[in-house]
Amino acid sequence: SLGCEREYRVIARGRLSPTTKRVIAAGIELDDGPMAPCRVGPVRYDPGTDASTFHLTLGEGRKRQIRRALGACGHPVLRLVRVRMGPLRLGRLRPRQTRTLTAAERRALPRASSPRTGHEPG
Repeated sequence: SLGCEREYRVIARGRLSPTTKRVIAAGIELDDGPMAPCRVGPVRYDPGTDASTFHLTLGEGRKRQIRRALGACGHPVLRLVRVRMGPLRLGRLRPRQTRTLTAAERRALPRASSPRTGHEPG
């Protein structure tokens, strides 16, 4: 892992209420300890599919964390796609597909993965 933010597009069952959105953003208690606070973007609800779509950004990543948190709130995840890892936008990559990094992405990586102490790694 790059030790940096991960952003996901989430589709979850039901209408995600403003209260549930705040609870998840504040960091919900999971069976292996509290989930760190995260950012939850605007929620779009589709009554035809009874599903809410939104972006969620985490600074940490534990196994099935998003699925467990939303499931605990009564909103099982229907689809979860990572769309960004640190400065890298993943675009339309399919599973196991790769692409070459752009020059700008290569320059951004050392900054994104270095510790936040103000010192250079190494």
